[in-house]
Amino acid sequence: MKNLRRWELDSKQSELLILASDARLSKTDYFDDQSWQVRLSDGDKTAIALQTQYGGRAGLVSLVPMWEHDGRLFYEGAAYHKPPVVTAFAPNYIEVEGALLADINVMMQFWAMDSQTVGCAITVTNASSDSVELRFDIYGHVIRKNKEQALGLIDLADGQALYLGDLPELAPIVMVEGGQARDDRPKVGRDIHVEGNSSATVRWVHVGGKERRDSLMRSMAWLSTGWQAYFQQIDDAALMIPQVQTSNHDWDFLIAASYNRLIQAFFTGAGAFPKHTFAAKRFPEHGYSAQGDGSDYPRGWDGQDPRTAYLAATAMATIDPQVAQGIIRNYLALQDSDGSVDNRPAINGHKQGLLCLPVLARMAWHIFQQSEDDAFLEAVFPALLSFLDRWLSNDRDMDRDKHPEWQDERQTGYVAFPTFAAWQPWSQGADIRYVEGPDLLAYLLAEATTLHHMAKHLDKKSVLPMLNEIISILRKRLDSLWQDGHFVYHDRDTHITTHGARILDNGEGDIKHEIDHSLLVPNRLVVRIEGGVNHVPRIRLHIEGLDDRERPISESHTTEDFQWHHRHGVLTTANTYARIDRIWCDGLSRVYTISATTLDTTGIDVNTLLPLWVGDLPDNQRKALIKLVTDTDMFWRPNGLTMVPANSKHYDPSNAEGGGGIWPFWLTLVGEGLIAADAAKQAGEMLKALIAAQLAVTKDKGSFSQFYHADEPLGLGERDHLAGIVPLHLLHKLLGIRIVNQSKVWVGGMFGWDRAITVRQYGVSVRRTRTKITVKFPSGTTEELAGDARWQAIIDPDGDTQTPISMFAAPTLVVEAEPDLQPEPQTERVEIRVEIED
Repeated sequence: MKNLRRWELDSKQSELLILASDARLSKTDYFDDQSWQVRLSDGDKTAIALQTQYGGRAGLVSLVPMWEHDGRLFYEGAAYHKPPVVTAFAPNYIEVEGALLADINVMMQFWAMDSQTVGCAITVTNASSDSVELRFDIYGHVIRKNKEQALGLIDLADGQALYLGDLPELAPIVMVEGGQARDDRPKVGRDIHVEGNSSATVRWVHVGGKERRDSLMRSMAWLSTGWQAYFQQIDDAALMIPQVQTSNHDWDFLIAASYNRLIQAFFTGAGAFPKHTFAAKRFPEHGYSAQGDGSDYPRGWDGQDPRTAYLAATAMATIDPQVAQGIIRNYLALQDSDGSVDNRPAINGHKQGLLCLPVLARMAWHIFQQSEDDAFLEAVFPALLSFLDRWLSNDRDMDRDKHPEWQDERQTGYVAFPTFAAWQPWSQGADIRYVEGPDLLAYLLAEATTLHHMAKHLDKKSVLPMLNEIISILRKRLDSLWQDGHFVYHDRDTHITTHGARILDNGEGDIKHEIDHSLLVPNRLVVRIEGGVNHVPRIRLHIEGLDDRERPISESHTTEDFQWHHRHGVLTTANTYARIDRIWCDGLSRVYTISATTLDTTGIDVNTLLPLWVGDLPDNQRKALIKLVTDTDMFWRPNGLTMVPANSKHYDPSNAEGGGGIWPFWLTLVGEGLIAADAAKQAGEMLKALIAAQLAVTKDKGSFSQFYHADEPLGLGERDHLAGIVPLHLLHKLLGIRIVNQSKVWVGGMFGWDRAITVRQYGVSVRRTRTKITVKFPSGTTEELAGDARWQAIIDPDGDTQTPISMFAAPTLVVEAEPDLQPEPQTERVEIRVEIED
């Protein structure tokens, strides 16, 4: 494994790794995916345990290697002369090394052949001159529904296999090469003789097929073929993964683990998705769909979220652009005839019913920049153009001012913006449909300008005038939101930004409230009903008043018009009022209260910064936004960029009782914007702050998190979420390094990382410092540039064509005699202390 970096990861560090099939090398199964963890210990727990939960079908399954030498049993970490450590890893490969005795070293090569198969090649090296006799066994331990599962043995013609018991649609088998059961305990293994100054190898395999015969035949097939060619494929595929070497070894591991997790997130196409897709939480407790189509999957497996897709596709493009392209192609494969693309399409064909966050063109362009694949752009350009046109349709722009509105705050991907957040009692709770803001304009401008770049590249001159007009209109609308040094929200219809005022405070629910309140600026009301018990009351709300021309207006709303959550409902009026005369509610008892405030559009949040991402802002706007980003009383916090200014009454660094936290998607967009605004060093410091926080969290918890506390090293949200790995796309933009293949590199431009760094990929090495850039190609060609050289392509005239990696060839086995598939139950137990995660 010459292309894998050498590590020595202890039991805590290795918790960040999982073992899963690599969609670049084998066909995966999105509906029955079994991933694993290699648990290490140097104490009184098992030294090595390969563990899974079969996608949620078991509480914990452990496969424990056990050794015996001269009557001494080795399975606890403390029994090893040198406790095992992880020395190398790839998405579907983990290498562990340790020493049983001073002269007896063991190397275990765990690998995932496909979604239901894992294997291990164990090499025992005897450094002494005397031969040694060992006994090796795999001990099985299965917990399901808090009870230990009975295991059994299956007799074969030349030995036995371990059967891990009946589970839902699962009949898992463990087979050791030449293995036999020595006694009636739940383990199977073999004797190993190792000559002096030599080595011996034993292999075992686990298959979790739906039927015993299938599991058994696949196990036999894998043990009947050599594995070295497969290991070579894993090593060749590792060459495509960037190896980033900073001056901080811990950071290097965190970045490498992020690449590992990124690749593991991808699956080959299935269901409604014709191309590669991803799961945000590929972990042992997830991956099994009892329904068989993914319709019962939890969040993280239930569809292509566009924010996670942006982070994943742009990063994956540096490794395998064809896989990254699959995300775009899946969105467009389900596109409606009117151009609509769903915000969260699922693998079973289910749609969220909301128009997708407009980031698809920008995502596709980033993929193209890495692949330089014109055919991909040609294929997706018409559909992406149609998608933009759908966003600009009249039914997405209710006041017809060329500034579309969101239909639902779920489209933004963050439902804790204090201006909105209808489900939070601490927020204003305004209906996002009645507010226009800079975020949607920024996304649409980015799409339009990106499509313009595509059209120019593809020589589609006929669409350029239309795109130029769209860009001009959107920029004018964005400029209209610039007030007092930042971009603001304003009312959809009045186009006015104004403070809110309390009109009715905790009024009794069963009476008519005479308000008689005039407003200097016409505005909407945000009405909140609270109290009662958990059931939602059946009501009709009435509001009467005058419009800005002193004409009587009124409106009524039923229960269904409110958004209800935990004993409170909130509603934003459809009308804007110059005077509010009275408010009352039919069907509401005295145990409820009614409150009303006018809509406050003065609050700011991270959306005011998003126009940076578009680029090409006027100088005054660019400088003002950079100042906002880097102000420690505003958005700049110890762990990066937060969502709500720290001086806001609605700020909560944990995102629990207010808006806040560090979310890598928004940090990435603003980071890209800072680079475009000639503030790359600030973007680099922002990313370093996040990486430092991620490192502290992963060291403490052994996992990434969906997002992070803004001020303290705490992981928040869902554990091991793909969105919470190191933002790899932003990292590479800060480095100013793009290795296209083994003979072409783009390098130069702004150096936001601002520290010496080396990136290796495809056999190419690029080292960059403030003063010099050195590019070394595998052919031996070397190029040197000044540290501040312009962005440029470096091509090796002696370079070879990149050989694409190939998929594993699954072995087959022809069996003349059928084995007895009825396992003999094993009732006696040996006590093994297995580490179980809380």
